[in-house]
Amino acid sequence: PNLVHVLNYPKNHEAWFDIVMNEVDGEWYEERNPITLAPRIDIPVWLQIDQGRGWTMDGTIEVYKALKGPKKLDIGPYPPMQSRPFIEEHDKMFRWYEYWLKGIDNGIMDEPAVTVHVEGSRETVTGAQWPPKDVEHKSLHLRPRRKLSFEPELMGAEYAAPDGFYQAPLTVTDKVEILNWSTAPFTEPTR
Repeated sequence: PNLVHVLNYPKNHEAWFDIVMNEVDGEWYEERNPITLAPRIDIPVWLQIDQGRGWTMDGTIEVYKALKGPKKLDIGPYPPMQSRPFIEEHDKMFRWYEYWLKGIDNGIMDEPAVTVHVEGSRETVTGAQWPPKDVEHKSLHLRPRRKLSFEPELMGAEYAAPDGFYQAPLTVTDKVEILNWSTAPFTEPTR
């Protein structure tokens, strides 16, 4: 019924009508993509998101990196089910707008541009850019028996057969198979 209503009364639901009438992930969407639009934004922008929001977190970080004007990024902890960033970040948000809209020097611009809650340690990391700390990238290799390793497999597939995956039809079983690899426990603290 909602789709029929949108199609019969497009003037009442213009945004939904545009979405329904345009091909998925085409030129129309790219023109309106926040990441595409961000380089044209030179006004102050404060972005806040909590972890666990999937693709929206990646998009928020990409928008932050593309913005040209004054900007801040806060990534909060993985939220409880009913959390709302507006409530949790209320005071900081109002300080941001007081500074930019009212000209009140309240110290908000003296604080780091990026603030990230680190899950596991329950600490906050700050920095002047994204990522807030230097990143050391290390390649990991998929090894037999669902292991991840910093070293590639030395033996060929005839001796170390690659892991396989089989999902029995769900009409036969209700067990959903999962393919995963993991490392040995880390020997030193890692972020």
